[in-house]
Amino acid sequence: MKIRKLAVAVAAVAVLTVASTMLAGCSNGDHRGSSSSSVDFGAAPSVADEQGGIAISSVGVGVVGNGDVVVDVYVEPLCPPCAHFETGAGRDLVVLTEQPGVTVRYHIVSFLDDRMPQLNNYGMRAASALAVVAEKSPEHYTAFLTALFEHQQAAKSGTSSDADIKAVAARAGVPVDVLLLLASNGVDGLPVYASFVNQTTLTAQSSLQKVGGLSTPTVLVNGQRADWSDGAALLSAIEAAKG
Repeated sequence: MKIRKLAVAVAAVAVLTVASTMLAGCSNGDHRGSSSSSVDFGAAPSVADEQGGIAISSVGVGVVGNGDVVVDVYVEPLCPPCAHFETGAGRDLVVLTEQPGVTVRYHIVSFLDDRMPQLNNYGMRAASALAVVAEKSPEHYTAFLTALFEHQQAAKSGTSSDADIKAVAARAGVPVDVLLLLASNGVDGLPVYASFVNQTTLTAQSSLQKVGGLSTPTVLVNGQRADWSDGAALLSAIEAAKG
């Protein structure tokens, strides 16, 4: 079933070229969210915080480690620079969370679907599927996140159905009982966590205004914007923040 589009006003065009030594990210323009009051699945995933962030630390999923440096990562499933980041430096961040000292908090936003209507809201469906896995199979969250970004180019070439998202999740180790939930529909036939993803996007747009606005990827180290395009520099910034 084709998912009805969320009413999103997007004004800016994504810049996908290399500028100086910094890859440009994807701009969300002015994401206004859904105009339908009926789009409400209910509670957010229990592992998400009030801003829609899902923390990964040595303590567990949904928990910020005591005294940890907090690295906030904002990514969009259809954003090419996000794929570049998550399949590169993003892997290093996951490794850092295996020991005390660093918590990585993921904010999965969605604002590029209107630019790629042929994909039938793949970005929203992928973001919702990530939220389902965070809730039902949290130990597979980061593997599924990486796998989705590895699959991004294939998705844009036509493998963007719910069955394709399930196949990616299966390759990431998500168990069968959770796979069955990934295509479940919420209110009005939207993905089960559409409202949560939409609110996470709106919250990110607001909260990031003080550091230059929402574009993806955005990486903050203890609230300060960091250069995501240079993996070594990012790791150095994290080490410096440890004091």
